[in-house]
Amino acid sequence: MERIEKWRPALIRHSAQTVQKRRQLLRMLSELQAQGVTATPFKGLVLAEQLYGDPAVRPTTDFDLFVSQEQSRATVDYFIENGYASPYFGLDIPDFVFRKGFSIELFHTSRRDYVDIHWELTDGYATLPFSAAELEARTINMPFENGVIHRFDNFVTAVLIAVHGAKNSWDQLIGILDLAMFVRKYTDFDYHQLHAALNSRGIARMLHVGIALVERLGFVEPPPALVGIAPQARGIAAAIEKRMKNNEPSPRRWSKVRLNLHLREGLAAKVAYLAFKIKPKKVDVAGASKSGAALARFRRVFIIAQKQRT
Repeated sequence: MERIEKWRPALIRHSAQTVQKRRQLLRMLSELQAQGVTATPFKGLVLAEQLYGDPAVRPTTDFDLFVSQEQSRATVDYFIENGYASPYFGLDIPDFVFRKGFSIELFHTSRRDYVDIHWELTDGYATLPFSAAELEARTINMPFENGVIHRFDNFVTAVLIAVHGAKNSWDQLIGILDLAMFVRKYTDFDYHQLHAALNSRGIARMLHVGIALVERLGFVEPPPALVGIAPQARGIAAAIEKRMKNNEPSPRRWSKVRLNLHLREGLAAKVAYLAFKIKPKKVDVAGASKSGAALARFRRVFIIAQKQRT
């Protein structure tokens, strides 16, 4: 009871922020739809509504929207017209961002408000077991505030939870909780199909490590279809759990690369990930400050120049 009272002010504050963000999301989607843009929100507010019961329990810092590549420019133009800018490019977004990139982050110029617009759901981190066209077809309606939004179906949601958890090296508790809440809620979900789909891309171990963490941390029993988790996945989960319990910092950059190689099965998936890490891929910079974005840009340009020189 004492713990609940300790966190009550934060929960009340976050509840008020969540109500505002939910209404803002509905307004964004409605205005985009009026301009012929179909945007599908994911992560953040959607998972809070879908899995947690009380949306205020799951914190979120920005809006993540998926649009087709063909509609990416129109989506960005809408946000720029409504007071947003890129921390990297300002208001002038060059065309190569939409041709070569996967996503772009925008921030509101007068308030702490961020939007990530994606036309590739994992920013190139992993090859998903469905095409962009299939993604657009795999959405369902979900009541939201006083309206309805489109969200991805449960199969796509499960894939995204596994992949985004692995993208953060499974060291963010929120990602582990998302998976635990999904397993707890959808007891009749077809995990055989999920495993087969991820396995076809060499990334089933991402799911296995997450499930092992869910089990080790005592959140929920693993689904029967995934009880026989490979020993290597259990070993990775044990190492992550140990780091979390010892309050150790997240792995540094190259340690994350090594870990992410272990989260993939088969040479093809490992080579694809190495190519992803080597090739300049982020055309925008996440962060709250323009100075931080400028520094990140300088470092990236310097690295590229060094490679070209050699």
